[in-house]
Formats: sequence, C-alpha cells, structure tokens
Amino acid sequence: MEYKTCLVLAIALCFGFVCPQKDSHPPYACQCLMETSEREECEFSSENITAEQCTENGCCFDASVPDVPWCFKPSGERASVTYARKMIPSQERKECGYQGITRKRCKRIGCCFDPKASGAPTCFHPPVNDASQHCIMEGSARLECGYPGITAEECQAKGCCFNSYDINTRWCFHPLSDTGKYPTMGATFTSN
Repeated sequence: MEYKTCLVLAIALCFGFVCPQKDSHPPYACQCLMETSEREECEFSSENITAEQCTENGCCFDASVPDVPWCFKPSGERASVTYARKMIPSQERKECGYQGITRKRCKRIGCCFDPKASGAPTCFHPPVNDASQHCIMEGSARLECGYPGITAEECQAKGCCFNSYDINTRWCFHPLSDTGKYPTMGATFTSN
C-alpha cells in the first residue's frame, strides 16, 4: 500500500514538471504604471487584442495613448511604486482599502501599496491615465457601457471611458455628466 502511494505521488510530481500550469495572471494596477516610452509590447499582442485577452496573459492594457503599445509587459514592483510616488504626492493619495491592509489584499483590489508611506495611505488608488475628469470615479460607481472583451477603441468610439487598471470592475463605463452627477435607477453618484 505504501509503495502505491509513493508511486502515485511521484507520478503527480513528474506530471507537474512536464505539464506546468499556466502561471500568468493579470498584473496588479501599479505594475502597469510607467512612462509610455518604456512600454515593451507583449509577445502575443496583436492590433485587435482586447483588454481581457491581454491581461489574462499577464500583461497590462492601456489604450489611452495612441502610437504606443497598448498591450505591454508589466514593470517590476519597485519601479511601479517609484513611478506612482512620482505621479501622486503622498498628501494627494486617495485611500484604497482600510488601515492595516496587507500588500496582497491591496494588490488584489487593484490598488498600489507603498510600505514606506509615512503619514499617507499605504494602500492607494493608482493614478488615472485619462485626462478627462469625467472618467474618475470609484469602481463601484461605474455603469457598464460595453460588453465583456470590448476594446478600448470600441469603448471610446461610443463616447465612454476606458480604464483597465482595476481588473475587478468594469473597464468600459459611462462618464459622469458635465454636472458631476450620473443618475441611475434611483441612485446618484457624484464625483469627488
């Protein structure tokens, strides 16, 4: 009996080495922060790739800047936090999560984690790459404007906002109106 258990275990381990599991996972928001000139296109990227296809393969997707790779390799964690520090001064960081949140949980909800933040949130929302203030809102306030797998070009052609930094919410969504309010089914969301 003991021999069979060892044999099954050995086969399972060998199978794991011969047929490794897909280890790519969507990058977290801050890994996608970098100068557009530093973007390195993912090897499988194509002209018509969707944000969903790109991030499923472990790459970043941002179609807000023309003539640069939209599906690109994520940066290392140190580089991305350094870039986030440069883009958002500590006093302007918007808290994401709660006091004492772990790095893992912060990353999972699509935010940046800076353990060296003194007097500022350690877990904070990434900077928005969209120049339009009408597209800045909490993920929970986003109203769907497309369909799963919509490309940034298709979304923006509909007059909607596209932001793929937070993988846990809608990427193509309606902008706030010019008054800063967007009414929907009995609720009103306001911009901050």
